[in-house]
Amino acid sequence: MKAILKNGLIHPKEAVPSNWVEGTELEVEKSSTPSANGAPDDLDNWYAELESSCAQMDAEDSRILRAAVFEVKRQEKERARKEAGL
Repeated sequence: MKAILKNGLIHPKEAVPSNWVEGTELEVEKSSTPSANGAPDDLDNWYAELESSCAQMDAEDSRILRAAVFEVKRQEKERARKEAGL
């Protein structure tokens, strides 16, 4: 069974077999093959680079990004209301 480590927790990539009951002890090993998104070190490097880029963002770019995020959230709320019949 394959899983991903995220925020200190192990998340299965597929459904847990139905014959596994709560409390079943598992043995976990780090995979020797890179994931589809690259090896964990690549992901860490990518995230560090992303944080560095965001820290260098100027005020206007930051304003544009916040406005875009706000608009996406507004559209999703509107879509959810329509789907709920409100």
